Amino acid sequence: MTQELKERNWLATKIYQFEVTTALYMLDTWEKAIIYTFIIGMISLYIYYIIRTNPFDCKDKIVGLISNIQNVISHKEL
Repeated sequence: MTQELKERNWLATKIYQFEVTTALYMLDTWEKAIIYTFIIGMISLYIYYIIRTNPFDCKDKIVGLISNIQNVISHKEL
């Protein structure tokens, strides 16, 4: 992975994190928004860890679940 691609990925992650925090702030206060963003980030890292390491031999189920969610989202957009 090139340095430029790493920097773009890092920037995209930070922009996404800012958008999530701002959206959560609209629901309540900045303190809760930051805490919720941290919790969402931890859950995302845990899911990423499970997918990458496959400790429970359930990678196919997780991939199927994610593809089902993507299908539902794409059908709602149509």
